Amino acid sequence: MMTPFSQKYFYFIANILLTGYILVISATLFNPLLAALILALALKPFGTFLEKFKIPRLLASLISVVTFVIFLGGLILFFQAQIRSIDFKLGHISQNMISIPSHIQSSVSNFLGISEEQQTSLLNEMFTIIIKNSTVLFNRTLSFTTALFASISIFIIALFFSLIIESFLKIFYSKWLRRNTIPI
Repeated sequence: MMTPFSQKYFYFIANILLTGYILVISATLFNPLLAALILALALKPFGTFLEKFKIPRLLASLISVVTFVIFLGGLILFFQAQIRSIDFKLGHISQNMISIPSHIQSSVSNFLGISEEQQTSLLNEMFTIIIKNSTVLFNRTLSFTTALFASISIFIIALFFSLIIESFLKIFYSKWLRRNTIPI
């Protein structure tokens, strides 16, 4: 039989564990929402700046989100161009790639004492296992891609709506706090 203190302690520990478990399970939903809320706070000054020019909040929020998406796309294109420029600089390395497998094979033969025939059979077994498990790899890749696009979609939608409802939340909180405060 549990004492009241140990019962409270048990409930406290169980509550912490269940809260952590729920946060881990729902991380795919909470991560984009939290990122969108943080970014909405960062984009709020831009939306307020647009509202000074008599642009409605809905349109100002839409312009803020589209501007952010265009900026992010430009950043991605910039890094992609930089990576492509590295490609022609690595041309001499690709010419040396032809001799690397034979050099590795002879080094493994000398260092580990495994003959080239055994290395070939081990590589064939490894590639056979990889091909057998390729459906699992394909399923995981597809699942990751789907989750990524869903997270990006949730992020953009939450960002848009959190920019729109900011003024409504201020009114709600002020009324709620005014009603629930205790006079001293």
